[in-house]
Amino acid sequence: MITKLRVIQFARKQNARFLAAFHQDRQPLRLFEKNARFPGSPVFSVYRAGCQEMTFHLLGSAEVDETFRARLRNRGQDFAGAMGAVNAAMERAVARPRSSSSRK
Repeated sequence: MITKLRVIQFARKQNARFLAAFHQDRQPLRLFEKNARFPGSPVFSVYRAGCQEMTFHLLGSAEVDETFRARLRNRGQDFAGAMGAVNAAMERAVARPRSSSSRK
């Protein structure tokens, strides 16, 4: 029980760290672009799944490389069309068992 409490406390701290970092920037993909990590944060896992799905649909790859910003800027007009797939990816991430998201 103590171990579970520690895991929950750690997840809460990581969620708070992620949300603070996310709200500091008006560009929603910045943390994804920087390859930020918040291990143990369920909220970050959902964010990352959404970012990966959106960039895959917009750019054909979820790979963040040196041309990521330019490619994304050129494809920005297709953003609305990709949102259905993004929502589905985020819902799948929420539905995943917590134990699998804590291993990432």
